[in-house]
Amino acid sequence: MQGMTSLAVERMQASDMQTGQVVYEMIAALMQVQMAEYMPEVAAAARAQQEADREAARQSQTQQPVVTGPGPARDDLKRFAGYYGEPDKQGPTPRNLFALDTCDGYLVAGASWGDAAPWHLTSVGETTFEYADDYRSFTIRFEIDESGKPIAMIHDIDIGLPNRLEYLKDAPWDEECFMVERGH
Repeated sequence: MQGMTSLAVERMQASDMQTGQVVYEMIAALMQVQMAEYMPEVAAAARAQQEADREAARQSQTQQPVVTGPGPARDDLKRFAGYYGEPDKQGPTPRNLFALDTCDGYLVAGASWGDAAPWHLTSVGETTFEYADDYRSFTIRFEIDESGKPIAMIHDIDIGLPNRLEYLKDAPWDEECFMVERGH
């Protein structure tokens, strides 16, 4: 075991990560055999945990949203347009999210403080939208009052903002709709 560990460390230090990883996997396999021999109850618990981890990984892979395109266009999205944020934190550069309807009948959202392209949302319900690409996925749901006006945006985007953002104000654009090019 000491020789194998030395070999793995030597290979890693020589930037041969692949060989070092293979040696570490061999060490782990040997340790499992030894553990099963000397401590069968610990080995059984370790196998059960490994199986639970594998099952959790399989479940998370099947629950990831699939990028299927924008879905059908809608003509009722202007009601969600506006800025959403924390009313008590509106300094010189507020960290707000915006939502805007596009001229082709879709909803986009984005960070008002960033220079990144807005996220093109896919409608998955009356007030619920999803976004997914190769790197991230999230859901945005709008809370509306009885007249259909927005009250809040509830999201699961991991960007350091509270998950519930209050509707602050209308979007500042005077145009009928927001012109934005959809990425491919």
